[in-house]
Amino acid sequence: MDLTTGKMLWQESYKNPPVYPSLGENISCDVVVFGGGEAGALCAYYLSEHGMDTVLVEKRKIASGSTGANTGLLQVSNDMPLHQMIDVHGQDDAVRFYRLCRTALDDLESLVRSLGNPFGNHASDPDGDPVGGSLTESAGESVGSASEFVRRESLYFASKAADVKHIMDEYDSLSKHGFAVRKLNKQELADQYGLQKEAGLVTTGDAEFNPYRLTHALVGHCARKNVRVYEDTEVASFHFRGQAPTFRTTQGNVIRAKQAVFCMGYETQDYEKTPGAVLTSSYAMATEPIEESLLWKERCLIWETARPYLYLRTTRDNRVIVGGLDGNAPYGRERDEHVFDRTEQLYAEMVALFPVLSGARVDFRWAATFGNSQDGVPFIGRHPAYPNCYLALGYGGNGTVYYVIAAKVIRDMIRKASNLAWAEALLQPNRLRWDKALVQKIEHLFTPGRS
Repeated sequence: MDLTTGKMLWQESYKNPPVYPSLGENISCDVVVFGGGEAGALCAYYLSEHGMDTVLVEKRKIASGSTGANTGLLQVSNDMPLHQMIDVHGQDDAVRFYRLCRTALDDLESLVRSLGNPFGNHASDPDGDPVGGSLTESAGESVGSASEFVRRESLYFASKAADVKHIMDEYDSLSKHGFAVRKLNKQELADQYGLQKEAGLVTTGDAEFNPYRLTHALVGHCARKNVRVYEDTEVASFHFRGQAPTFRTTQGNVIRAKQAVFCMGYETQDYEKTPGAVLTSSYAMATEPIEESLLWKERCLIWETARPYLYLRTTRDNRVIVGGLDGNAPYGRERDEHVFDRTEQLYAEMVALFPVLSGARVDFRWAATFGNSQDGVPFIGRHPAYPNCYLALGYGGNGTVYYVIAAKVIRDMIRKASNLAWAEALLQPNRLRWDKALVQKIEHLFTPGRS
C-alpha cells in the first residue's frame, strides 16, 4: 500500500537514523512483532521489558510508513467525544476507555523519560559489522531527549454556532466523570486565544511529540536490550505447527515463534478486511519557523467539532502544523494529486483563525492514508482466525495513545495476567462482525442531522 506522499517534516528532523540488518538465517523466539512503526516499537518494548525473547521485523525501514506522517498530537479525548461514546458503548465502558487513554498518555511520558540516550554504544563484531539484529553505527546524532514530548492543553472549539450544544454536552460528560476541563464562551475565546468562535473547551493532560524520533528511540532501546531487529525483511507465507506460528520470508528464511503480533497498521487491510475499519486520506502542512510571540496562548493543541476536523499544533522550532481535510481516497493518484490544493486550504483555515500568521511560508506538505473505526475505539486483541496471534490496530486520530494501550493489553494477554478483561471485550478486533446491536446504534447516532 502507498501510505504517504509529499515532503514530510519529521524525517528532516533526524536525517541519519540507525539502520538494521535484514534477516539472513532461520530463528526462533517467544514473540515476533511485525511492523517497525510506533505500534511495533511499543509492543516490542513492553514485551521485552517483561522478559520475553522478542523479534521485531519491518519489511521496509524502521518508521518509514505512517509513523513519518503522524502529526504528533497526543490527547485523552478521542475522535468520538465522550458524550457520544457513552451513547454507543454505555457509560461504564466509555468512561473507562477515556480513563485508559489518560493512563496511557501518562505511561508514555514515563517511558520517554526513562529512555535516556537511546543511541550510545552500538554492539558490533570484531570486524565492525553489526551483530545480527543490533543497530549499526550509522546514527550520526542522539535522540536522547529528542522525542520532543511536551505536555500541552487542548482547545476544542465549536466550528459553528449550532455546535455549541455539542460543546456543552461534552463539557457535562467530561466534568461529571472527573476529567479536567473548563468551558469558554465567545468573549473568553476572543480575549484569551484571539479566536472568533462561539464556545470552546480546554482540557489538560495532553501532549505533543515527534513520532519519528520516538519510534527510533524505542527501537534503539529494544535493540540494546537484546530484541533482534530486522529491516528489509518481508514475510511471504506462514503456517502453524500445532498452535505455534511459523513464518517464511521472501528470502526463504524461517521465523518460528510461540506468539505473533501484527502491527502493520493500515496495510493490514490489504490482507484481510477488519469489520468496521474505514480507510480514508488526510492532509497536513508545516510552516517555516515563526516568531514565538506570534503563536497562540500556551501553544495548546487546537481542534474543532466539525467532522472531519481541522487541527493545529506547534513544534519545538516554532513551526505550525495544520492537518485535516480528510478525503475518501486512501491512497493513489486521487489522493496524491490534491496535496497542494488541500494544503493551501489548510493554510487558509489557519490564517482565518489566526490572521497574524498570514504570510508564513509553507515548508512541508504531505498526504497519508488514514484509518478510523466506526465505533470510535481501536482494534486490539486476539486475531479472529489464527491461534496465538494478535492485532494492534490503533485506527483513529488518537493512534499513538491507542498503541500504548495495545502494547499493554497484548502483553498481558500473552502473559495471561490481564486486569483489563472489559477492555479486551470492548476492543476485540472482530466485534463489528457479530455485534449487530452496536452497528445499529452507530448508524442511528450518526445519521445526517444528528450532532
